[in-house]
Amino acid sequence: MKNEEEWIKNIRSRMENYSEPLPDGLWGHLEEELGHRKVIPLWRRWSVAAAVLVLVASSLTVGLLFVLPERNVSELQSVSEDALSAPLGDEKGVYFPQITDDLMTDASLPEMKKDVLDHALGVVSPEYAVVHLENPENLEEQDIESKEENHETSNKEEKEYEEQFAAKRERRLYSGENSAQRDGRHYQKKQIKGARQWEIGLVSGNTFYSSTNTLGGITRLDSRLIHFPDASAEAVSAANESALGRVLLNNRGRSVCTDIRHKMPVTVGVSLKWNMDDNWAFETGLNYTLLSSELHAGGDAYIEEEQKLHYVGIPLKVHRNIWKNRLFRVYASAGGMAEKCVSAVQEVVYADGNLGYEVGNVSLDIPEIQWSLLASVGAQVDFVRRIGLYIEPGIAYYFDDKSEVETIRKEHPFQFNLQLGLRFMLGR
Repeated sequence: MKNEEEWIKNIRSRMENYSEPLPDGLWGHLEEELGHRKVIPLWRRWSVAAAVLVLVASSLTVGLLFVLPERNVSELQSVSEDALSAPLGDEKGVYFPQITDDLMTDASLPEMKKDVLDHALGVVSPEYAVVHLENPENLEEQDIESKEENHETSNKEEKEYEEQFAAKRERRLYSGENSAQRDGRHYQKKQIKGARQWEIGLVSGNTFYSSTNTLGGITRLDSRLIHFPDASAEAVSAANESALGRVLLNNRGRSVCTDIRHKMPVTVGVSLKWNMDDNWAFETGLNYTLLSSELHAGGDAYIEEEQKLHYVGIPLKVHRNIWKNRLFRVYASAGGMAEKCVSAVQEVVYADGNLGYEVGNVSLDIPEIQWSLLASVGAQVDFVRRIGLYIEPGIAYYFDDKSEVETIRKEHPFQFNLQLGLRFMLGR
């Protein structure tokens, strides 16, 4: 009976200052899950802790008082006096978390110990208990292994949480990038369809060279027929009635030639460009081109001609942007043009070699359409908010219009050209 009372007193004294430890990282996980900190006053924390301690101590005391009298006191002899008098945390008193069912049902433990542990665990916590066994070294190893397992579990949980957080962050960034890309595409489409869809341009251009050609005999710019001054007397007598006949008659028996000089064509015009999307554009407009040529045929008796042809054309071109940024763009274009000669005038001077001159103006009729193919590479700089300066070096091929009028396009159908211009962005 004395041993029983001492054992109860020892248990009571050891459980008076007992407190249930909290799992590591509990508050951190709670804060992360709740998303914000909840501030609890310090006095309230101490009050709750004191209430929990009082409740735990009372429950243990009542439970032990009801359990111990019903047990055989002789079974307590297996517990040594040294173990009972040892303070909590000593080498023979082992503290370990999460006692498994196998340990609780171990046949080597006395029935009395198992009952006490059942009541103690039911009152205090299902995860923590204090047990005194005869082999504290083995339990210390178990305690270290348990702590290592808990540490590994905690690290694993933290790693899983970090991975989940990183995945959520990546999804948010991905959705943000997609949203920004969608907004950027929407802005670009809106910019193309609205403010920058139409552009009006002013263009000026010409070829890089003029042309000079020399032919034997006497010919005209408006005829491909070559007249030779060694014609028969009947032909000269018949031609003597005209100014051309007198020139041919006075050059009879002489070696003469015809020099033809085609000047550089000059083109000016306006263009209208429609940006179908961010990469493709369609351009048309109205161009004016001047083709000018000069002729000198004969010796002392000669013919001089100055020819001016005025063409109006409508180009059709497709543009494809190669590279661009906010101020600069590089593009390529291809298409064709149809031109109609709206005016053709020749100013002719006949000199018969005897101080006789005859001057005349001749109007030519060229009903044929001049067709051509165009290709170029362009670069544009938007140097102010609404105006861009561009340059387009390119090539052109002019088909023979089957007319009798000589031009540089008949002599050199394949030409290099250069165009300079300004483009005005509407509503930008």
